[in-house]
Amino acid sequence: MENKLCSKCNHEIPQGSDHSCEDIGDTVVCDLCNENYTNSEAEGGCLVGSYAYCPKCVNRVEQRFIDAFCPRGLTFKQWVLLLRGGNNTIRFDTGDNAMPWKK
Repeated sequence: MENKLCSKCNHEIPQGSDHSCEDIGDTVVCDLCNENYTNSEAEGGCLVGSYAYCPKCVNRVEQRFIDAFCPRGLTFKQWVLLLRGGNNTIRFDTGDNAMPWKK
């Protein structure tokens, strides 16, 4: 049996899981310390996988794990919004089958 697709975000919903999603608009929060950068002009930051770390957290990450740095002249917020490419949707999956790779 195939998994359903969410009508709001078009993500696949694993069978046996509860799914919700939310468009967070231009909200930007560090994926490590959770500091809100939505109204900040701070520059810098880095990307580790798909996680954006703010300028304050860059030094908390080993260099070998960093995939990219925020380009000079861009604020952390501007850079994160560019990385998202207009997809500002976050998803929440819960239930026994929400993370099938952990079984």
